Amino acid sequence: YALQPAVFPHTMAAPVVAEALLLCRECEDNAECSGGASVEASKDSWRGKDREGTAVIYDCFIGQCKGGAGDDQCEPGRTGPTCALCSEGWALASSGTRCEECSADVEAAHISVIVILLL
Repeated sequence: YALQPAVFPHTMAAPVVAEALLLCRECEDNAECSGGASVEASKDSWRGKDREGTAVIYDCFIGQCKGGAGDDQCEPGRTGPTCALCSEGWALASSGTRCEECSADVEAAHISVIVILLL
């Protein structure tokens, strides 16, 4: 896939972008490249960017990332880089590997326990 066009400093005031000089990379195993700069993460992978803004594909734990690109790469209840965090209103399950949505009953039980401990 093609990376960003190479930039050469023509003068300090006006750099020249060499559109014809695209730098290319091989598509990674955990990515889907449809040509040009279009790179999407495969299932169980997450697409981020390096310091230069170049797409980088990271592996996720199974079931955390649904792939793609942009803000909608995580499975429901997951967020953050490589979908490693639970979303707001979700908590890590006792298994330690998946996020579960917090219900009103669970929240009420937690508040009851805290109140009893404070008494």
